[in-house]
Amino acid sequence: MAIRTELRLRLPNSPGALAQLTTLLSQERIRIIAFSLESTGHVHLVVDNVSRATETLSRHYLQADSRDVLCTVVGPRSVAPLLTTAARADLNLEYAYASSVDGKGTVALVLAFEDTLRAATVVGL
Repeated sequence: MAIRTELRLRLPNSPGALAQLTTLLSQERIRIIAFSLESTGHVHLVVDNVSRATETLSRHYLQADSRDVLCTVVGPRSVAPLLTTAARADLNLEYAYASSVDGKGTVALVLAFEDTLRAATVVGL
């Protein structure tokens, strides 16, 4: 996957807000690749069609910011070497989210660095 565009928006802290967002994107045939929800209501989304998602959100009065992030899948026990390589190159990791893909150690990662292009080069993505 390598460099992808992440959308960030704020949802109200109310029951069903995330369900409404994901339903809206699903109805527009926008596939969510990864997401993270913070207690503040901020949602980080990586989707398969950023321009369509942005247009859809705008039509529903939801404003999203965007930024580049690294997205990758790594094998068992491969997260630490990737992060160590980035740290040795003095790359600052601002935030990250991940999930196990298969329950056997394969992990899908989303990493937000200050310099995404440099980070992708350094870690070999």
